This record gives sequence, C-alpha cells and structure tokens, in this order.
Amino acid sequence: MLVREVVRWKAVRREADGAGSAADRGAIPRSGDAETAALP
Repeated sequence: MLVREVVRWKAVRREADGAGSAADRGAIPRSGDAETAALP
C-alpha cells in the first residue's frame, strides 16, 4: 500500500520536473528507494 503511493509519487515528480532519479533521491528516503527498487 505505502510502496504503491511512493511509486506513484515518484512517477508524478518525474513528469513534473523531468529531472528523474536525482530529484527523487533528494526528496525520498533511501528506504523508500530500496523498496521501489525491489519492484519489477
């Protein structure tokens, strides 16, 4: 449930700034990135 929200948030942020992982890493805790990285 929480992981899905993080994935959706990251997708929205990626579209908004188009910066990609750089902005995501700065805004999201590493634990969140680790969880999303485990997803296909």
